[in-house]
Amino acid sequence: MKREILPDGTLSTGDREIEPDEAAVITRIFRDYADGLSARSIAAALNAEAVPAPQSGKGTGVWNPSTVSGNIKRGTGILNN
Repeated sequence: MKREILPDGTLSTGDREIEPDEAAVITRIFRDYADGLSARSIAAALNAEAVPAPQSGKGTGVWNPSTVSGNIKRGTGILNN
């Protein structure tokens, strides 16, 4: 999140800022899925390459198939967003 000092001296509420390394992982996930790889195989490859998993403050810190595909009813997972 990017915060700036506004002309009146207050802080902005924060704008989202793209993190290039994280964006590359997201792009890769969508590309791999479009190429026919399953969420399970994508997660396994990311773990094998020690790609940092999203940090939510809970969980194991590794990629799981549910991190990639998620649950459509709950709107979770990278591919559902």
